[in-house]
Amino acid sequence: MAILSQFLVASTSALTNREYIDANCQRVKNKTFCVDHTLTTYPPTVSATGLLPLAEAVINLAIAHAEKTAGFAAETAKNEAALKTQFNECHDAYVAIVASLKSASLELKETSDTANYDVMVSGD
Repeated sequence: MAILSQFLVASTSALTNREYIDANCQRVKNKTFCVDHTLTTYPPTVSATGLLPLAEAVINLAIAHAEKTAGFAAETAKNEAALKTQFNECHDAYVAIVASLKSASLELKETSDTANYDVMVSGD
């Protein structure tokens, strides 16, 4: 979420794609993970032609990971009777995260401030 929120507040100067990635990854705690293991290894972020397409790609990546985690939590809740309540709560939280990120994706082009807020909410 920290990586994602940086795209929504970054300057839209004439930076190249890699410069956007580098500039935004400087704002997070784990810069190496941000650059080397996330954004430069995901084809939609590498091929993005500007800040907006890059932000869209990062939001879509976050949605995919949140959906995968929600699925894992739901499946684990079925298989681990002793932890069913905890994993159901985790599942519900990730479903809410996905909803916030999808909302941010829809709002990104028109109201970046609202999109930024939705991304921040998803991190809560």
